[in-house]
Amino acid sequence: QLCNFTNKAMPSSGPTSSIIKSTNLKERYDKRSIGNGKLKDRKKQLPTYRILPKSGLRAFPITLGTMSFGDADHFKAFGASMSFEEAELIFKTYVDAGGNVIDTANYYQVGQSEEIVAALIRKLDIDRENLIICTKYSFGMKNKPNHTGNHKKNMLRSVNESLERLKT
Repeated sequence: QLCNFTNKAMPSSGPTSSIIKSTNLKERYDKRSIGNGKLKDRKKQLPTYRILPKSGLRAFPITLGTMSFGDADHFKAFGASMSFEEAELIFKTYVDAGGNVIDTANYYQVGQSEEIVAALIRKLDIDRENLIICTKYSFGMKNKPNHTGNHKKNMLRSVNESLERLKT
């Protein structure tokens, strides 16, 4: 269930950033849905899961991006880092709201993001089979010629290293 995308396939920013910062994702999503009249006569509810083509996996319509999970020095310069406790609050809020799609990458926080996701899955006792974890690989973790790019060698090595960090 590891979705491996190149950096080109996943947008680096989007409308979910303000939603994920909320400490009560379900309440914020419900207010937004009710405000536009879609749920007038129905009980407040989160949207249904979307079926991903070809795989048949059911995915929550909002993806949790984890680029800030960790505290690697070169990400701090961009204000894109957070403690384990902050990451735990965001992750738990997202999963409690029904979220099951996690976006990460080998390069995020130099691998710390994937390690934190794995630690949170264990700590919060989440069934890994209910999650869709998407990672990316084209940025290199080492400054070596065949450790970057979208070629087969880098993809296979990067996927195996990500699986180790994600403990899956």
